[in-house]
Amino acid sequence: MRAVKRVIREVSISLAESIPSAMTARLPDSIPTIIFRIERKALPITPTQAAVINQDAAGTEMDIAIDSRHDIQAETDLENNSPLTHRVTPTSARSSQFYLGGDLRASDSSNTFVVASATIHNVTIGASYGTSNVEEDINGGGFSVVISSGGTTAALNGGVALSVSDTVVLRHTVNESPDPNFVEIDDGTSDVAYGAFSA
Repeated sequence: MRAVKRVIREVSISLAESIPSAMTARLPDSIPTIIFRIERKALPITPTQAAVINQDAAGTEMDIAIDSRHDIQAETDLENNSPLTHRVTPTSARSSQFYLGGDLRASDSSNTFVVASATIHNVTIGASYGTSNVEEDINGGGFSVVISSGGTTAALNGGVALSVSDTVVLRHTVNESPDPNFVEIDDGTSDVAYGAFSA
């Protein structure tokens, strides 16, 4: 009898291939997009909210596949034939909020958020950038800095209340860490939009 020296686990979390949403039209038809991969690490593994929404909106169906590889005496990296796969749709309080988009690299414009309440709106990022600024475009008037490098939150529109049906587009200016970086808009009372910048 041959003894197993060690077991190596690999986890891949991907967006399921059967997503009908227009937000995911860019995904391949036959192959899920891997959004999180860990090799040679013990379970449990928890992907961050930013890692998941960097690829698609909250509430999107996901595949979680767990593969294993084994070393048996001189044989190394023997892979299993049947990965353990779970298809789940995570629940999220963000499912009712507007999705600004994910994987937004420098100068990529977010999806256009349409204001629903006439209040002062704020934008917040998960962590500050060293050199990148976050810019806003209100009603197509052109981009201007809303959060300077080193900051994490600021009022949109210079702190002047936005009107119902105003439009907001966000972007950042330099590809740098953190990657991904969570971004959200609130209306002074609750969060209304979210997304993720990347590098």
